[in-house]
Amino acid sequence: MMDPARPIGPLAVFPDQASPELRPAWSEWGAPHVLWWPLASRDREVFGGLWLAREQPWRREDILLLGELVDVYAHAWLALEHVRPKRRSIWRMACVPAVCVVAGLALGLIQVRRSVLAPVEIVARQPEVAAPPMDGVIKSFHVSPGQSVGEGALLFTLDDTMARGRVEVARRMVDVAWAEHHRAAQNAFIDRRSGTEVAGLEAQARAREAELSHAERLLEQTRVLSQRAGLALFSDPEDWVGRPVSTGERVMQIADPARVEARVLAPVEDGLAVVVGAPMQVFLDVDPLHPLSASVLRASHEAEVTPQATLAYRVVGDLSLDEGTPPRIGMRGVATIYGQDESLFLHLFRRPLAGLRRSIDF
Repeated sequence: MMDPARPIGPLAVFPDQASPELRPAWSEWGAPHVLWWPLASRDREVFGGLWLAREQPWRREDILLLGELVDVYAHAWLALEHVRPKRRSIWRMACVPAVCVVAGLALGLIQVRRSVLAPVEIVARQPEVAAPPMDGVIKSFHVSPGQSVGEGALLFTLDDTMARGRVEVARRMVDVAWAEHHRAAQNAFIDRRSGTEVAGLEAQARAREAELSHAERLLEQTRVLSQRAGLALFSDPEDWVGRPVSTGERVMQIADPARVEARVLAPVEDGLAVVVGAPMQVFLDVDPLHPLSASVLRASHEAEVTPQATLAYRVVGDLSLDEGTPPRIGMRGVATIYGQDESLFLHLFRRPLAGLRRSIDF
């Protein structure tokens, strides 16, 4: 142990301080100007030193620069060797396990309410689906996205080129059938054999009229009308015009803006067992400081793939608006779904434990 009152610094070493046996070797192999600089810890414990030798005398500015380097060398040496005062090591060895035990007990005893955060979107409740009654190609739209429409309003039309052609052909077939019936009826006064054909030609003309009526109904079905009043919800019309659609394919929805609900995609990895009636809070991006209260209305039993290529359960929440203004359809935000109480330890380490379990192969 070094004297605390003695400053730690460089000591000049001269050749005449060496033993008589080393003096000849010093003059042959050693430099004439030598400094011995001890390396010490913060507690002034010397654990090593630097032997600095050169041909030229040591200048004052050289010694000042060496003092900074020696401090860096000492700090690096202690960091690499993990040299610590014995009192501090004993204290840590005694306190760290105790703190870990107390923290583990606290995490196991403290109960917190389990919850999960998931993206939410305000959607319409029980909207009417506007779909084409037959296969075809969309020709044009007569409403804009988000436009308010009334019952019986024209929404969109399908390409009617083929339907109009069928109607024209059917009309001509009707005219031909009735013309043949009229000619046979006139010839019946002269030729009795023509009278037997009148009834058959009349039945044929009636059948042609039925085909004409069917073709006219198909032509009318190219005009899709709204069955109720509400908002027309669909994407950009340019994405639909000229696109072939199938019978019953959803093109747009007609929704009541006063009837909305919250649709949440709860991640599967959170593992929250969602039950009907569980409380929810909806934080919309437009007003994150005023959450909306809600409760779970229904939840899917099978996970589905989200647009972000993750698995999630679809949860629908019933908003408690209390006669307030309902949020606009299409608003997004974050929802908190609450579950049962669990220990704080499981709440904090559920995902790491689940990842560890998946990585272990039994």
